[in-house]
Amino acid sequence: MPLGSCRRNYLYGDWQEVVASSAMAHKVLSMPDRGGRVSRAREIWASLLEQGAIFKRIGTVNWRVPPGPVALPEGLIQELREIGVLVDRFLQGLDRHLGASPFLRKTLGFPACPEEATLWELCHGEPLTFFRLDMTLAEGGSMKLFEIQVVMGGLGIAQALRWAYGPHPDLPGTARLYEQAIRARFISWCRGRGLGHPTGPLLVAALGSGTSPYRHEHLLLSRHLDATEMVVAPLGCVSADTDGALFLPDGRRPLLVHRLFRSPSMFNNAPRRAARILSGVASGALCLVNPWKDFLEDKRILALAHHAKTREEMSGLLSDHEWDRLMALVPATWIADKERVADLMGLPLSQRGYYLKKGRSFEGRQMVDGNQVSSRHWEAACLRAREEGDWVVQESVYGPPWSFEYLDFQSQEIRTMRGYLRLSPFYFRAEDGTPSLGEVLVTARQEKSKVHGASDAVLVVPGP
Repeated sequence: MPLGSCRRNYLYGDWQEVVASSAMAHKVLSMPDRGGRVSRAREIWASLLEQGAIFKRIGTVNWRVPPGPVALPEGLIQELREIGVLVDRFLQGLDRHLGASPFLRKTLGFPACPEEATLWELCHGEPLTFFRLDMTLAEGGSMKLFEIQVVMGGLGIAQALRWAYGPHPDLPGTARLYEQAIRARFISWCRGRGLGHPTGPLLVAALGSGTSPYRHEHLLLSRHLDATEMVVAPLGCVSADTDGALFLPDGRRPLLVHRLFRSPSMFNNAPRRAARILSGVASGALCLVNPWKDFLEDKRILALAHHAKTREEMSGLLSDHEWDRLMALVPATWIADKERVADLMGLPLSQRGYYLKKGRSFEGRQMVDGNQVSSRHWEAACLRAREEGDWVVQESVYGPPWSFEYLDFQSQEIRTMRGYLRLSPFYFRAEDGTPSLGEVLVTARQEKSKVHGASDAVLVVPGP
């Protein structure tokens, strides 16, 4: 879809900057032809700019652009498919058992706010429509899971990369499966309320804060949707009637809402606006494209995978083989209780092979790598974890660095870097109820403790 066609559906105030950024693709393509991998990398760079693949900085592709896709080890994509099914079954089991299990509720600190309990009751039994995992390849090639995302970044960037690097026979991309998943979700929602089968294009409102870092991503995603119209807007610009139905400034009424915000922060920081969404869900006026279950991305879930009582409480959910597979997938993780923190304090650098992570955190924030900080910093992090009580301790896992080529845009030369790997598979629930693998976003960075998108990181997708 041409960028201009999205104008009425992008309600943030930086539209002109987005247009100017996209127009810079022409300048990149008009540079003198260098041939070979340089020209190919320029074409990819220009494609990303034209699509509006903006990450934290308007006007440039704010990461290192390889001249071609990355080759993943044989069989890895199939393994990622199987991992998605396993993790989804574990998350659904946690969701089902949460209400009757004081152990699970206490361990997860659930609910983090009163509204979270209300939302869980309203969305009880509804599985996630889509989710993202963040993983790495450890020594020996074994996969390790270190983060689950429900409100996730990367949907638009991953689709733009797939468009730029070309199709993959086993990875259909995020846009196609996203569209199929939310339509299936909406059909089920309509059926549960005695409404007719929806026909024609869907209207989805992707709503975030006034400065949401996800706004450009979802504008980008919207350009790749075929039968779905996505409005990307700050929550403050929509109005609501008494039953919670939302209205856009032009009068359109979206029934589907894609959240770009999380709980409990939204209820703490913008309670009136968050209450609008809650009211609409409670009255049946709004359908959330992904159930509001942000506790499922809490880092303490990873500690539950290693706790013997979890298997006891959720008996029959997984086979013994599947439990063992899950435990092997998740690095050793424990709740950072007072006893565990006491064991960590005073450790010398050589023995601090652990991460401290806050339960409700994301994008590498509030994470401390014991191997990368001073003793003073480590002690302070331990004290904070002990005081707040909602942190985990996780065994640090570093896979071997991979070698990547990328275009140095200043010198117009292909350079090489070695970076630590993060694999981010995106899963979307198919009509048969199983999660399907749509795409894998590959990120590499030289700083091994914080591998995420940045100007010194490679972002790319796998090749066939």
